[in-house]
Order: sequence, then structure tokens, then C-alpha cells
Amino acid sequence: QTHKLGPKNPQNSPVKLTQNQLGLLNRQNLTEKLVISKPRENYVLKIFHLNIQRGLQGKLDKLHVELNRITPDILILSEHGLRQEDLQHTNIQGYNLCSNFCRTTRMWGGIAIYLADTLNIDLEEIKFSDQYLPTELLFETTAIKIKTNI
Repeated sequence: QTHKLGPKNPQNSPVKLTQNQLGLLNRQNLTEKLVISKPRENYVLKIFHLNIQRGLQGKLDKLHVELNRITPDILILSEHGLRQEDLQHTNIQGYNLCSNFCRTTRMWGGIAIYLADTLNIDLEEIKFSDQYLPTELLFETTAIKIKTNI
């Protein structure tokens, strides 16, 4: 059942429809030819950002409740307020720390990116140029590049 679409598709590229969409078109008695395909199971990447404000300590229980409810693939925490060595030893069940920025001279601040244990992707931490290095109070940032064929 392959047909070209008329004016609705000037490039004459195939249109993929699910069985439900095809049934609707048939009920509307349309005569355009279509490419039918089974619906592809798409993966929805969930990203959860939380501004912890004034530090992560004492808020882990509430965070775990939300993580269990939302089950994000990527967790981003800003204002975690931890030093590098403390952040490395902070366990967020089901997640691995993959990139972060921690303050060294002032309190609070910082940002951390965690990936779910179950996420199977290639990632790379993005390095900033010398001109734009993360700096306390001015440019507190971290970044990752996710490689996928989704």
C-alpha cells in the first residue's frame, strides 16, 4: 500500500502512519496512498533539574522520593553546596556522577550532572576553553555531550 501524496506533501516523500491513523483515514474515505509501518517504540529521555538551594545535605531523602517517582535518566543539581571530595562520596542511589563543578573558596553554589545506572549511552565531558573556564560566582557550569543513535 504505497502511494504518493498530493499537494500536502510537495517533496513526495513517504508518510508513515500507524494502524489507528490508517483506520481513521479509511473512515474518512481518503484516496491518497500511504506507507504503513508499525509504530516504532521511541525512547523518551527524561531530564530532571533541581536547584537545591543552600546545599544537598539534609535533602537527600526528599530527593530520593522524587527520583523514585519521576525516574529521570539525567539528574542535574545546582547549588549543591558540596566540596569536590564530599560530592564524590555523596551516594544518590541509582545514579552515577559524571560531571560537576564545585566551589573551592565560597560556600554553596556548584552544579552536578548524574546519569541513571540503567542508561546505556556514550558520553563525553565537555572541556571549556581557557577563555571560558568555569569560575566561582561568574561562570559556574559543567556540560556533557551524549552520543546516541536514537
